[in-house]
Amino acid sequence: MLCFRGVRCMRRNPTVMLFIDTSRVFGREVFRGVTRYSHLQGPWILRNTLPFFGKSARNLPRLDTFDADGLVVMTPDKKVIEQAVETGLPIVVKGLNKPVPGVPNFISDNIGAGQRAAQHLLSLGLRHLAYCGYHGVSWSQEREEGFAQRVANQGCVPCIYEQPRSRQKREWRNESQIMVEWLKSLPKPIGIMAANDDRGQEVIEACRMVGIHVPDEVAVIGVDNDEIICEQANPPLSSIVRNYEEAGYEAARLLHRWIAGENVKDKNVVIRSTQVISRQSTNVLAIEDPEVAEAVRFIRQVAARPLAVQDVLETVAISRRRLDQKFCRIVGHPIHREITLSRIERIARLLLETNRSVTQIADDLGFHGPDHMGRYFRRHKGICPTDYRHRYGYRT
Repeated sequence: MLCFRGVRCMRRNPTVMLFIDTSRVFGREVFRGVTRYSHLQGPWILRNTLPFFGKSARNLPRLDTFDADGLVVMTPDKKVIEQAVETGLPIVVKGLNKPVPGVPNFISDNIGAGQRAAQHLLSLGLRHLAYCGYHGVSWSQEREEGFAQRVANQGCVPCIYEQPRSRQKREWRNESQIMVEWLKSLPKPIGIMAANDDRGQEVIEACRMVGIHVPDEVAVIGVDNDEIICEQANPPLSSIVRNYEEAGYEAARLLHRWIAGENVKDKNVVIRSTQVISRQSTNVLAIEDPEVAEAVRFIRQVAARPLAVQDVLETVAISRRRLDQKFCRIVGHPIHREITLSRIERIARLLLETNRSVTQIADDLGFHGPDHMGRYFRRHKGICPTDYRHRYGYRT
């Protein structure tokens, strides 16, 4: 709203218009983050204006007629984005192929998502790796780039799926046959990163069509951890969690600062990958070296209790120096790092998948109390266990 001499003033309860597609997990989580900020710092009047029931976003009334103090825009509709920016209202926006200049943007770290997926597949001992994305889609290409970078560090070259360019061939009834032939041509066992969970579900479906076993022959990981899609896949799809709710909260904070008169136009909200949720589609250990395989299997089996490198060495007849060399070459990190990652993964899964208290989890895993576990977890995750659960985990 405008006050004396055109100076923008903030109402006691700002009205914020949300142009967010909540049909997908990223939109719902961003919405959740904005709402959480509103409850803590507002209350705000929130209005989600994207139409539904088949109506087009082009049927929206002129945005400059809305009585609003700010906008959060995350929609693939280029016209809506342009109209929203042209209002001159405080705004945080997700550009389509590149950031919108002059305003805060949601920026997606797609390179990091690709690197994290590659690391997960490499940690399973897989040495044949592949990427299945979408042709001409910038975020898919960036994830492919990050994936290839991380794989190259291990001296490998990933197999890349070439999506057909014709619209007719991209219809699933046609593309599925093309994907089947690609899957049949790949060396086995192999790990495949899919550009997102939808693509991951399609890869699993194509494997089923031709009798390729997941995960024994093909391990598959997606991105976004959309639980509906991941659990619907058969077998359930492993996926990378991204901090969409946190991004929504940060977007609301930036918007609030702008509404209050602060210049935040050079600030952005970064959407990052936070962890891997491992499901059956990557439940495989494809390490050919018997000593490394035995050590990794031992570490992951006993990660529920404190573990030292010496405990691992007692399971294999090999020196620490030699085993560390093999770990770095095959798994990508030394023994002590594998122990740490397994322990952190165990804590994270208990936080996400159970309602046990932080104190109970610390006791279960042999820590000297919740504070000890909290420091350990925060050092590696950058967040305390309670906040981690609040953002990503168990909901009663």
